Amino acid sequence: MPLPLEDQDWWTLLRAIEDRQCILLLGPGVAIDPADPAGDPLPVRLAHQLTEKLGQAGKGDQVIAPSDLAHVAQTYEREMPRKRDGLEFAAAEFYRPYHDRTTAIHEHLAALPFSLCISTTPDQFLLNAFGKTPGKQPICDFYHFKPDPKRPRPPLPAPPEQNPEQRPLLYGLYGSVDKSSSLVLTESDLLDFLVNVTRKSPPLHPYVTSRLSEPQASFLFMGFGFRHWYVRILLHVLKAHEPGRSSLALEGTDFFQYPEHPQTALFFSKGYLIGFHDVPWADFAAELRQRFEVDSATRPNLIAANEQIPTGAPVAFLCHENRDKPLVESLAIELQTCGIKVWLDKQNLRAGDRWPELIPNVLEKQCDYVVVLQSPRMLDKPESYCFLEIDLAAKRQPKFFPGLRYLVPTIVEADPRLPLEPLQPFHCIDLTVPSGIGALAQTILDDWQKRQAMKTAA
Repeated sequence: MPLPLEDQDWWTLLRAIEDRQCILLLGPGVAIDPADPAGDPLPVRLAHQLTEKLGQAGKGDQVIAPSDLAHVAQTYEREMPRKRDGLEFAAAEFYRPYHDRTTAIHEHLAALPFSLCISTTPDQFLLNAFGKTPGKQPICDFYHFKPDPKRPRPPLPAPPEQNPEQRPLLYGLYGSVDKSSSLVLTESDLLDFLVNVTRKSPPLHPYVTSRLSEPQASFLFMGFGFRHWYVRILLHVLKAHEPGRSSLALEGTDFFQYPEHPQTALFFSKGYLIGFHDVPWADFAAELRQRFEVDSATRPNLIAANEQIPTGAPVAFLCHENRDKPLVESLAIELQTCGIKVWLDKQNLRAGDRWPELIPNVLEKQCDYVVVLQSPRMLDKPESYCFLEIDLAAKRQPKFFPGLRYLVPTIVEADPRLPLEPLQPFHCIDLTVPSGIGALAQTILDDWQKRQAMKTAA
């Protein structure tokens, strides 16, 4: 079953990852028990465990929200005999059984070329996943919001300039279980943490500060917990620049059900270009890895083939549904073999370009033909950028001399509902038959020859 993400969401995210401009931010939602992936995240389980201990001590009536770790930890620190020491010990003991574990989500993410990964939970799932990924040697560091001034912690090295994804920085924003005094657990800890980060006392790792301030940085938030007030303040503090690139936030169902969700989503959508989605994180991570690997394997061949085609060849824009990308890229290589250039997003766009705003310019100024590759996948989305591309191309077709082609509809997979209604007046080339690709290439080349003849005659 396809994930409810627009083609543009996948496209933007993949481009940011390929450009090494995407920063991964993992929240408590993805810190799940590897043996019980459908259960509560680990921070919620820790909150429940602390609540149970408070109940056993006769202090259970002090807990109002037993799933809210910050609230429960605040109560535990205040009411239990050993105060902070007891809370730190309980947290360290809770995470100890997970020390050498990881999850499929983290393994998929570790396979991608992130150079900066920030986490708000003290588990080592991503570190262990990197340990299973060939060629990756991560640098692990964490923020200590109340360090000992007599023993300052020098920052660890930053990832190298060349191939930084091979030595990514894994940064524990809320501390490390190996240094339990650094853990941000209680509501008071959260306030002190936010104040100290804002004051830069102590400062974050310089690589974190540098990357967060890059105008072209893009963010992938997974289970970050935007419904919590402190997360929203944290992002405002960390991301001080004007965003130049879209970001993606995957939140759990609880985010979309809480009353202030529309205002929160609107604020971050308008102010930070963050799009919010409710998708299964495990499915998303698996599909993201698959899409990246397919994209990375085919793109160099596409770019190399385009560069070998002489100047003056026709340029075709391939309008398609993103789930058809493997088929489309195979078709693109065959068209290039016939001497037809294919418009490539990676080659022709600059980092930070916003596709919705550029569609008209690309179709009118950079491409000679719009080839629509129709498939049943186009029919299960009520809204998609490919429909805008089709509409613009259909409106431009009448401007051409009678008999010349600009909009070239094709069918890549038969379906009785095809062709799409806007394309029914046009002849569709059937690419499901062996002669289809040759017919498509010949149609474009013949039309291009007519255009050049008309220019010569003029």
